[in-house]
Amino acid sequence: MPRIRQLAEKYAECDRIKAKEAFWKEIKMRRCDIDIDSMEALGREIGIDATTLRKNEAGDTKMSVTTIQKLVDFLKPDISTVLLFLGYSEKEIKAFARGCVNQ
Repeated sequence: MPRIRQLAEKYAECDRIKAKEAFWKEIKMRRCDIDIDSMEALGREIGIDATTLRKNEAGDTKMSVTTIQKLVDFLKPDISTVLLFLGYSEKEIKAFARGCVNQ
């Protein structure tokens, strides 16, 4: 396997970790913007158990699409952060944005 391919997997994993951290940082920032000071309060607002949210944040469990949808609908985080978290590349996000602007 060429050296570049060997490193690609390593960098992809680093990108996934950074995207996850950025997503939860954005969630916390949006929470603070609307004076929701805890995961318990956020959970009550969106109808998700706070323990589930904490496990999702820690990476102990995979987050369901419903949970992501509820977080996004309620907190309105930056869409590029959400798309990176979902696994889209920056290149794909830019192409998508260009497509939306040109319509």
